[in-house]
Amino acid sequence: MELFDTLSNHWKNRQKDLDKNDVSYIAYKDTFRHAMRGFLTGSYYKRNRLIKEGDLVYGYVFKTWSNDPTNQTDYPTWVLFSPSLEVSKNPAVFARISAKLQDLTKEDDDKKYRKLRNLIIEPLSECDYFEIPEEFTEGVVVYLSIIYLHVNQITNFHMGLNPLLMSRGISKEVIYLPDRFWPGEFYEAYLKNEVK
Repeated sequence: MELFDTLSNHWKNRQKDLDKNDVSYIAYKDTFRHAMRGFLTGSYYKRNRLIKEGDLVYGYVFKTWSNDPTNQTDYPTWVLFSPSLEVSKNPAVFARISAKLQDLTKEDDDKKYRKLRNLIIEPLSECDYFEIPEEFTEGVVVYLSIIYLHVNQITNFHMGLNPLLMSRGISKEVIYLPDRFWPGEFYEAYLKNEVK
């Protein structure tokens, strides 16, 4: 809980003073090639506002397209997150939900959860703010989004807890907060896989 508070307070102070270059970097528009990616989508144009006004929460990455830590290309990640700050301050619920979802992928005869199952197992799935059924979430509102990881923004990325920017009222997109905006204490804990 202390780590999340440290990260959250640090980000709130930085968020107020972001300059154009900071916003471009977080939005992944810092080079011409990056700026051209997705420029025809609605979320592309809402991203700057999401960065300046969005909320910081923990996301729980339970699946990635690539398990190769030396991968140098961007790839999709399957992420659970909640708008509830209480969940971010006590994120153990994500691991339990993830375990239930992994069990779901082993069953193929339950029509009730077919869409959710397909989102998890299909490698080319896309979804934003897919609400996980209450049966899996212990009564907490939890969403699934498939988010592209830009490997140069989180250089030692690993599965588990990662900081995200979200605001459903602004955009359906959810983005990772790059590690250059993390306080040192959080970064060190992340490297040691001690973020809890």
